[in-house]
Formats: sequence, structure tokens, C-alpha cells
Amino acid sequence: GEYTRRDTSHVDPSMRPTKQDYDRYVWLVQRGNRLKWDEAAMLRDTPFRVADPSLTFTLLRAQRDLKHLGDLIGEDTQSIQDEIAVLEKGATTLWNKDIGAFDSRDTRTGEWSNSISNGSFLAWYAGINQPELQSTLARVLKPIEYGIPSFDPNDPKFDARRYWRGPVWGVMNMLIAMGMDDMDMPQGQELRENTRALIQRHGFAEYFDPTDGSPAGGQSFTWTAAIWLGWASPSAKANKIGLERG
Repeated sequence: GEYTRRDTSHVDPSMRPTKQDYDRYVWLVQRGNRLKWDEAAMLRDTPFRVADPSLTFTLLRAQRDLKHLGDLIGEDTQSIQDEIAVLEKGATTLWNKDIGAFDSRDTRTGEWSNSISNGSFLAWYAGINQPELQSTLARVLKPIEYGIPSFDPNDPKFDARRYWRGPVWGVMNMLIAMGMDDMDMPQGQELRENTRALIQRHGFAEYFDPTDGSPAGGQSFTWTAAIWLGWASPSAKANKIGLERG
């Protein structure tokens, strides 16, 4: 049926998901409503079931952090460790050797999306070190000025200013850089400095064109400001050092 999108009333439609994309989103919502959001019913006869790097790696990182906190206060964390082991095993199934990156996969058909996204590089955030991933990152960064793009700029589907089809998102840069730092990769500090320059020059936009840094999406986003205050700005770095010394 027909529906009205509010996002395109205040943001340039060329920077938002296409109508074809939204038709699919709305269909999924309608399906959920029809099934009364019964998870068991929704899992039956589902048209697809995607295993996704971003969600897998974020959950794995959360479990590692939770285990660390539990260990600090003397709690039994064996069940968390068991869940970590399951996630680590599952993460290995997301490695697409044909593109040299972690990739989304339909678990029903085994079909890959064959797409390199910024989620592919959250592997380091999750504590997973796949050596080939560094060369893939270098190839992704080569044609652009600011990283890390949400989609591979070498892919014909790359769209530099359309939502998750290409733009740089400050929050993703921070998470990826945190993982790089954990792995003692110099690219972590480089990404922090690159993000700092991006925000200094182009403001607190929702996301940015990776080819030239021009702002896109909403123009005054608090989460980009939060990334600046908590991670990207020079004072954020000084505060972090102070906390570590304390």
C-alpha cells in the first residue's frame, strides 16, 4: 500500500534509502504485524535469514566486555564464555574468501551478498584478527579521502552520499578504531586523526561523503558531536590518557 516517508521531507532524498529499499522495509513491518510479531512464526517460511557481520561482531564484543566485568567482580562467567565460543565459531562462517572480507550471508541458501561494508572491519572490534583483512582495507581506502566508507568505493553499487551505501559514519569509525587499537594496529590512530580532520572541516553532520568530506544527511547530529567530544577531538585523547594514568 501507499505510505508517506517523513525522512525525505527534511533531508535530500538522494541521501536517503531509495523507494525500492523502503518498500522492502515496509513489507517486513507489515509481515511482522500480520504475524503479531511472534518470533517462532516469523522464523517459519521466512524469505531470507541473514547472518550479518555488524551484529555478530558487536554482540561478540559485548559478550567479551561483559565477561571481563564479571571476572573483575568475581562472578562465574562460564556461561558467557560458552556464548563467546559460539559467536567466534559463527564469525568464521562470515569470511568470504572471494572478496577478502567478512560478508553477510543468507543462512537459508548460503548465498553471499558479496559486499564489503564498514561492518566488515568490525572484526577487530570483536577481537578477531584475519590477516587478509588489512590488505582489503588498504584497497577500500585508496580511492577516497576520508575513511571508512560504509560501502566499498570500488563496487558499482557505491553511492557516496546515500546513507549506508557509501558515506562515512563517525560512530563506526570509532568502533573500528577501538578494535584496531586493541590489535596494536597503527591504523587506529590514523583513523582517529582522519575522523578528527573530517569533523573539524565539515561539522557535525549525520554522515559524510568519503570522497571529499562534504556533509550529508542531517546537518546537526548529536551522535557525531558525541564522537567528537568522547573520541575524535584532541582533548578527548588527553582525557583518555588521564583516565588510564589514574
